Amino acid sequence: MSLQHAKLIHKDLNGSCVFGESTGQFDHMVIIPVYNENSLNETLYSLINMDDVLLSWGVLLLINQGKEVSDKIQKTNLNLFEKLKAFAPAKIELFILYITDIPTKIAGVGIARKIAMEQAGYMLKNDQAAIINLDADCTVSSNYLSAIDKSLRRQPDIDLINIFFEHRMTYPEYTDYIIAYELHLRYFIGIQRWLKLPFAYHTVGSSFAVRRGAYNQIGGMNKRKAGEDFYFIQKYAKKGTIGECNECTVYPSNRKSDRVPFGTGRAILEMSDKKNILNTYNIESFVLLKEFISKLQEFYTQDAGDIIMDQRMTEFFRSVNYIDKIRLIKSNVKSFRSFAKAIFQWFDAFMLMKYTHFMRDNHFSNISIHEAMEGYYSLSGWSYIQPNSSLDLLSDLRKRNRVEKYNGISEVLALFPNSQ
Repeated sequence: MSLQHAKLIHKDLNGSCVFGESTGQFDHMVIIPVYNENSLNETLYSLINMDDVLLSWGVLLLINQGKEVSDKIQKTNLNLFEKLKAFAPAKIELFILYITDIPTKIAGVGIARKIAMEQAGYMLKNDQAAIINLDADCTVSSNYLSAIDKSLRRQPDIDLINIFFEHRMTYPEYTDYIIAYELHLRYFIGIQRWLKLPFAYHTVGSSFAVRRGAYNQIGGMNKRKAGEDFYFIQKYAKKGTIGECNECTVYPSNRKSDRVPFGTGRAILEMSDKKNILNTYNIESFVLLKEFISKLQEFYTQDAGDIIMDQRMTEFFRSVNYIDKIRLIKSNVKSFRSFAKAIFQWFDAFMLMKYTHFMRDNHFSNISIHEAMEGYYSLSGWSYIQPNSSLDLLSDLRKRNRVEKYNGISEVLALFPNSQ
């Protein structure tokens, strides 16, 4: 590697780079946004120690900072940049960008991920090659890259794959908090899958890969300062081109963080400050939603205003003007299959969040993780283990999730086998 001024796609930003000749040479690129990190040793050595693969691949680190960051953060970023310049691993191609003076209005993880992903895309061989997202607090299993590559090849119609994750217990003092948080994440997606919602996929920024061509087709990553991964991944869920890779594992840390207003780090921070385990969405609100999904065929064959639902459901749906919306959808489709697909373009993951918050605020208070999990296991027809610890429960759920297969909109349509 040599220090030089590289051709950056985002020419309006200031930056220094450690770059080699890189245009169009890689099968896959791993990108890692970096901010206020003292070291990346764990993450980088995890990648270095992966199994050998017959692939050309590289790692792009993007150290980023806004115009108004503190002197302390600037010093931390610069020190890491200097350390990384002297780091010359033999096994991986490592590229480093240090972007400074990002406008305060957009400075954050969204723009950092966007810059890194688009620079990485410039370095890939073709549109089928993948931009693989990882974070600076993660390690990976030894088969990480080989499993991702096999998963992409096995699913040629899939644009984006979620990669299986398991939080590490890096900080023992936060162990109970991260177990509760991961149980919450798995419960929330699991109960959506029980409902057969087509967008029931994790949206974790450190564990997904997207093909370059598909990235460009949707206009790229957004610039949100938080939740950028949720908004980005849901675009592919709505297209029906999202899949999963459960054969390898990403291991995020359980550290706390105040960098973003929500997400893992923020959840750990808030729980540790309050010395209290979080609660989660009441399972009764999902049981109630099952009624709406079971009536999809009635909504297709009858007028929406004639369908009778639980009063609490009706309250929410009236708040989003559901009768007019469903009538409009019906007027633009010619089959139940098309109708069901269009319904879940409207009642999407964002609408589900509105729904859960409405029910929480008006009818069903949040409940403990264990109460939610016991109900979820019962609905799924599984024997609920009475765990000696929450970790026992999480371990059991991880095993179940790893072998799970989910097929998006096909799951919904299978509920109505006689509909055309």
